[in-house]
Amino acid sequence: DHNLFIGYTQTSWWNIYNESSPFFLTHYNPELFYLWDTGFFPLKTITFGFFEHKSNGRDGSLSRSMDSSYIQFTTLLWRFELVNKFFTLYNLDTANSDLKSYIGWFRTGLSFKFDLMDELVEEAISVHFYASSIERAGVEADLTFGIPFLGDKFAPMLTFQYFRGYGMNLYDYNTVNQTFRAG
Repeated sequence: DHNLFIGYTQTSWWNIYNESSPFFLTHYNPELFYLWDTGFFPLKTITFGFFEHKSNGRDGSLSRSMDSSYIQFTTLLWRFELVNKFFTLYNLDTANSDLKSYIGWFRTGLSFKFDLMDELVEEAISVHFYASSIERAGVEADLTFGIPFLGDKFAPMLTFQYFRGYGMNLYDYNTVNQTFRAG
């Protein structure tokens, strides 16, 4: 089984500690990718990311953007999912032209998936890692679970996430960040 997809993700960071609690940063992330369900155990899927764009939607000196292409391998063994994504960056804004030296060329993640209340919603504990070198790395740990009581057609997820490292966002990618997020 295989399909061509157009995807869009929008991520906003909201600083609840500020008095007015504004969104301090938003990323816009459209992409075009081809997903191949291999049917070969344990390799579940191969994703070919033809074009992925990420930007903060700003212009001038505040503009930050990048384009990438990637190949991603997803392996599933029982309830463990291993995802390896290899990418190349191009069309970097002048203000973040050294982004490659902070986020490298790969990202790997290991997830344990489980069902708590409903087979419609799959919960997961995940750890993701990427690096351009030992000194410049990032780690992200997630706990994601569904909110199944909203019906069988709409299954929102709630995620708690810890991040430490470089490359958290396009604006201060060259600064070590340590943060706890929920969304």
